[in-house]
Amino acid sequence: MTIGHGSAWRAHERTAVKLKGEKMDKIKDKTTAQYSNGFSFLLSRDSGEAVIAFTQNQPEFSPEAGKFQDASGREVATIIMPYELAKQLCENMRAAIDNEEAKAISRS
Repeated sequence: MTIGHGSAWRAHERTAVKLKGEKMDKIKDKTTAQYSNGFSFLLSRDSGEAVIAFTQNQPEFSPEAGKFQDASGREVATIIMPYELAKQLCENMRAAIDNEEAKAISRS
């Protein structure tokens, strides 16, 4: 099992992507998008699942200290998916990030 975390992630559009070149379908439901600037995950090949918990981290004011202090992230969304889908998500995200970075380099 692998456990990890990160920050500065932002959710924008509610779009479901059927990976590996299949057609993209828009999700038409009444849920709202959630802003997230952090995440944690659990990944287990043995169990065949991945869990990603997105959090919103924001400082809290401490009257005792008289200043804002870091607070633990509040969970805003959790996704559980099959291990193989998590692998596809990572591969597609890496390809998209590489593409964006290449565009930024070519513009400079």
